[in-house]
Amino acid sequence: MSVVAAAQRLYRSNSAPFHAPGPRGNFLSGSTIAFQKDPIAFLSGVADEYGPVAKFRVLTDDWYLLTAPEDVYQVLVRQASRFHKPRLNKRLFSDFMGNGLVSSDGEHWKRQHKMVLPGFHRRRIDSFGDLMVSLTSEALDAWEQGDVVDINRELTDLTLRIIIRTMFGAEVGDGGQRIRDAMAELNAVLVDYINLPIPVPLWWPSKKNKRKVRAIRDVEDVLFEIVNERRASGEDKGDLLSMMLQMRDDEEKGMSDKDLRDEGMTLFFAGHETASHSMTWIWHLLAEHPDAAEKVAVEIDTVLGDEPMTMASLKELPYLEMVVKEGMRLYGAAWMFMREPVEDVSLPNVRIPAGAQVAICPHILHRRPNLFEDPEAFRPERFTKENEAKIPMGAYVPFSMGPRVCLGKTFAMAEMRLILGTILRRFRPVSPPGFVPKPVAQISLHPAEGMLNVVERRGSR
Repeated sequence: MSVVAAAQRLYRSNSAPFHAPGPRGNFLSGSTIAFQKDPIAFLSGVADEYGPVAKFRVLTDDWYLLTAPEDVYQVLVRQASRFHKPRLNKRLFSDFMGNGLVSSDGEHWKRQHKMVLPGFHRRRIDSFGDLMVSLTSEALDAWEQGDVVDINRELTDLTLRIIIRTMFGAEVGDGGQRIRDAMAELNAVLVDYINLPIPVPLWWPSKKNKRKVRAIRDVEDVLFEIVNERRASGEDKGDLLSMMLQMRDDEEKGMSDKDLRDEGMTLFFAGHETASHSMTWIWHLLAEHPDAAEKVAVEIDTVLGDEPMTMASLKELPYLEMVVKEGMRLYGAAWMFMREPVEDVSLPNVRIPAGAQVAICPHILHRRPNLFEDPEAFRPERFTKENEAKIPMGAYVPFSMGPRVCLGKTFAMAEMRLILGTILRRFRPVSPPGFVPKPVAQISLHPAEGMLNVVERRGSR
């Protein structure tokens, strides 16, 4: 028997205990109030006090916080088939994203994953690079020396423009603004919804629900207007919609209207928010470390001269990639994700019962001092090829890992480097005096009141 097979057999035994230490919390609500008040502070304190496996209660559910890479690796890779997306995830996103890849499980997820995956093939993503750079340059043309801009708002609008164009090509027209307005509305509503202790059904006639329904219908209307036009023409325009319309499963069946709707909605949401928030925090880190920002800009100028950034140029810009990876270690927008075991599962450090909620929090995991030396420090050199190879499996998971690794990982990494690199060629990251952003952990990790930046052109000093 191989070492791997022996380890898997051990993990599936009943040798690991169900018990895990953790805060008792309130008799009725457990740790619900403390968690909702400040999730990051609460989870960080739990990890510091109780170690690599901690158990606490949120409402009626037992949660297990895992901060040992060997446990994380088992959940996400080795024993991934024994975990599904949790009930909480499906409750939060079902109205908007339906049964899309973010929320679905089982055979439906496998079918949809197989059909959507070709849209994120490297060759197709490479074709989007010039568009990303062009839209970034267009946005930067509006920046005036000395102005104070909210870089978070700027980047969110930019990444949404990019996902709309890569989804629909040039056909979107006025529908693009309708989608942007609807997505802003949905983000605001979902932030409120995530904190509700009891799910509110979509038919409930509250003002917030009416806003939510109207925003969802606006996106759906634009989506199906273009779907119907594209079906009529049968043309492959090289965008993600063309790919989804042409793909067939093993039975030669294409996506239904509901499948297209759910995956389209998923791409809109997942395809812009996490990237924009992650870039926002990276920009702030560069404002705090101007030497690193200048090093990126010099690297780009040395490699490209006066030529624009391209997908092909990214492989020649290793320091830019290190900066992005280190920024995502400290402030990746996907600050927590969860799994739910469908049966009792033994991990190296604990046995988790079916139906419990498993929390994997990259924002906490990436700051464990036993995994990263001086973990609060911004050190891009952690991600030289030599150093990155030393990071334990399961210790660095900004995009998750295993079979449910973020499908858009390659897209997002290319997009972040192209956008940040294009901005850094023209502008320095400069925070206004006294400005200190406050991280808020909701659907994604974002600054509470935006991320202010003073527009300062390179060479203006």
